[in-house]
Amino acid sequence: MTSPKSFSELTDSLIRIIHQAVAIEKKPVDLGYGDVLSASEIHLIDIAGRFPKEKLSEIASLLSITKGAVTQMVQKLEEKGYVCRVRSNENRKTVYLDLTPKGRKAFLWHTDLHTRLYTEFFREISDIPEEQIHGAISILQCYEKVIQRSIDIRENSSNSESLFFGT
Repeated sequence: MTSPKSFSELTDSLIRIIHQAVAIEKKPVDLGYGDVLSASEIHLIDIAGRFPKEKLSEIASLLSITKGAVTQMVQKLEEKGYVCRVRSNENRKTVYLDLTPKGRKAFLWHTDLHTRLYTEFFREISDIPEEQIHGAISILQCYEKVIQRSIDIRENSSNSESLFFGT
């Protein structure tokens, strides 16, 4: 059975991780071209690099943002010289994104960053027994459910008590 102290330490650690992730997402990146890229722009470049034949609406879905938000970001990234829009030969209404050389450098930088972070994380957890890893996954899935309930409560504040407490 989980003690209140263990639960509190676990929750505090998760909250610190979330705050650190938010701080990272807020800090723009300069890749040496004299302009900066927001985390959202980097993620759009990442999706465009990994899924080069996706339409803008599909990119929006992959990023969990609106097509309008993608269109605005694409405009900014075109102005900065990271992407260009390409119309499909089959259907002129269909638009894809191509990475420019700057965009390709940003994509490779982001891919390398994640590779290094995943390698470091795996090295950190490699000595932890598999059953403890599965336990951690279960705990994170519980947090995920509670956070989703929190989102639901905020979106439906007039019905918040019944959403959270299941009444």
